Amino acid sequence: MKKNSIFIFLLIFIFSSSCKTQKPVSTPYKDAVEISMKKSYPSGEKIEIVLNNISGSDLVLYKPSMTEIEKQENGAWKNVRILYCPCGASCPPPADKITIPKAGKHLLNWNQLEKWCGAENHAGIPKTESKTVAAGNYRIKIGFMAENKKRQIIYHEFTIQ
Repeated sequence: MKKNSIFIFLLIFIFSSSCKTQKPVSTPYKDAVEISMKKSYPSGEKIEIVLNNISGSDLVLYKPSMTEIEKQENGAWKNVRILYCPCGASCPPPADKITIPKAGKHLLNWNQLEKWCGAENHAGIPKTESKTVAAGNYRIKIGFMAENKKRQIIYHEFTIQ
């Protein structure tokens, strides 16, 4: 009976540990911002980044609508082309900054698409081109100002498989 119990326990342990989904990890930066996101994403999965204000006062986030992502290539970081607005469209300008209240949160999303303006159509409007980014090491760039009134930039790395 003991052997059967041990065998069943081992089977449950093996199956439960092999089927785990990755949960977001929270990383604090400079006692002001905590970034919560997974360390690794499968290709094509929407990336959600939660910025938590842990500063004890209001936090100013710069370019909240303009997600800035960089990919590591040959030891250097290169910008991933991400468009705020479709090519040729007349979009209102994005907010230059927003305030995240004390203990507040802000959510950023990225669909793993690189986008750029391609050739113009017969009306002279450039076509919005896109492709899913390749696997590799990436980082998000976040600019903020905390209670010390000094603009700071942090980078948070993640992987796309």
